[in-house]
Amino acid sequence: MVVTRVIDQYLVYCKEMCSDFEPLGRGSLGTILETCKASTRKSLQGIDYFAAAADEAFDENLKRARFYLKSDYKVRVSKSSSIVDHYCIYALSDPKKTDFAQECEHEHDDFCNECSNLTSPLNKVEQMLKEAEKDDELWDRTAKKFQSFRQSIEAWKTYLLRSINQDLCRENLLDKLANNEIYTNLDWTMKFLPVKSREHQSEFFGKRDIS
Repeated sequence: MVVTRVIDQYLVYCKEMCSDFEPLGRGSLGTILETCKASTRKSLQGIDYFAAAADEAFDENLKRARFYLKSDYKVRVSKSSSIVDHYCIYALSDPKKTDFAQECEHEHDDFCNECSNLTSPLNKVEQMLKEAEKDDELWDRTAKKFQSFRQSIEAWKTYLLRSINQDLCRENLLDKLANNEIYTNLDWTMKFLPVKSREHQSEFFGKRDIS
């Protein structure tokens, strides 16, 4: 979003100052800004305050959505909920394989305002990109980048959902654990690193004479 704003401001400036000047295309300008990161400053003087307030509200929704996924979302997910985003059994069920799916006896007619703070801005960004980009080549490039960013965000939310479901299963096993039983968690991704690999280089080479 910042790159697009900088390009728009630059094109408007070139048009106002010198109408005969032909600036570079949006694709070339975007490549330059990606290579040389530009710093931005806020200045609301002379700007429509309604547009400025809408811009701040948009950024605030994204910040709230990020904070929500890192905090309250883990608490609200459960095995029974009328909200689709909070119902882990519904979200993790496979629609094509009945062995990996579970039916529920209630409707999912409620919604979460905090979860909508994540989907609504992404949908608005996609709609704004479609309206702004008229060139097919630029639109294809922009759409691929946007979909890549969106998939990364949704993958993070999916990972949180799976980890919460695993924690719920672990809690269920611990509740049913008998007095003569133990619980062992074996994770295939665990690695036991030697102590020397976690030491500083100076400490490691200080032991080279030790057999």
